[in-house]
Amino acid sequence: MTLSKLSRRDFLKGAGATGGYDANPEMMQAWVRPEDYEYSSWWNPSWGTTGDGHMMGLAVGAEMDSLPQPVMNFSNATPSTFVEKRVYSPGAMNWGIMVTEEGKRFTNENNQHGLVLSDRMENGYRVFTPEDAFRSNAFRVLLQYGFSISEAIEMLDAKQDTAEFRESLQEQRQKLEHERILLDYRQRRIESVLDVLETDGKVDFKLVHIPDQLYVNASHGRDFTVSMENEKVLAEYYDLLSITSCARIITRENLLDSSPSVDPDYINTVSVGEEHFLSPYAREHVKRLRLGRCLRFRRMVTREESIQKETFDGLFEHLDAHGLTICGDILIMPTFLNLDGEGSDIEVLYVPVEETAGA
Repeated sequence: MTLSKLSRRDFLKGAGATGGYDANPEMMQAWVRPEDYEYSSWWNPSWGTTGDGHMMGLAVGAEMDSLPQPVMNFSNATPSTFVEKRVYSPGAMNWGIMVTEEGKRFTNENNQHGLVLSDRMENGYRVFTPEDAFRSNAFRVLLQYGFSISEAIEMLDAKQDTAEFRESLQEQRQKLEHERILLDYRQRRIESVLDVLETDGKVDFKLVHIPDQLYVNASHGRDFTVSMENEKVLAEYYDLLSITSCARIITRENLLDSSPSVDPDYINTVSVGEEHFLSPYAREHVKRLRLGRCLRFRRMVTREESIQKETFDGLFEHLDAHGLTICGDILIMPTFLNLDGEGSDIEVLYVPVEETAGA
């Protein structure tokens, strides 16, 4: 709720926004619609938002937004329960549930909750005890260990003994180690992409040895219904993103047939060397892409060009010139994606090859 069309030297050059007056029932009754007032939600008057800023502005000649003004907080209370209903929290919270970062409900929303549940005096001040101060400090220490806010409060409420606390710290150490590994992978990925960008996406060929990949399909061509069947494994791969990679596969048959374009499968993949990161369930439900000796083919193409077979002409020319032939399915790793969609993406293709018979 603001003052507009400020006058008197723009409200004495000091303000335009004044705060609310939702804790002033007289102003609420006068300036909002009756039906909004009846179902609105207010803070305790001792907390502020009593319309003082509006009254100061009007006192120096400022003009206010037109009436009636909108109300943003609503409750199932009525004006007759003004103080009793609204002393502790805005009624806007009455219809919500509280969940952790994982989406799990962790409290009874009808109860008072929070880090410190202190008493409030008639004048609106809170009364804190030495135990409250200790709890606050303990909470900050748990945040230093990397626990989330909800985890820290849950640990404080559980009043863990030494053995339980040691177990919590050991689990947290494992979690942080896992995060450190992911960060290391991300750092290497970024460095790799920066190196590629230094080449300006020039076509580049190099014989390399690539470990086999363990992958799960998110699509068969442009049909993504398989992603529902593979939902559990895909979710696990996405949780490991940085160790895993979003990629595409072109089958050898598709690349060599007479059609004018390729129709790659979208996949999520991980090197066999990182198999230990996968759960037993995931290991049982992934496929293996055999690579080994590969021709690395790096190119810059638009997304429309990337599926047109004519853009692979340079690859076939290089294979012919070096007596090589394709012997397996091709892995495409997107390295740089132009986000505005108007430039070109940089792709790295790993093409399994062998010596051409009789070459």
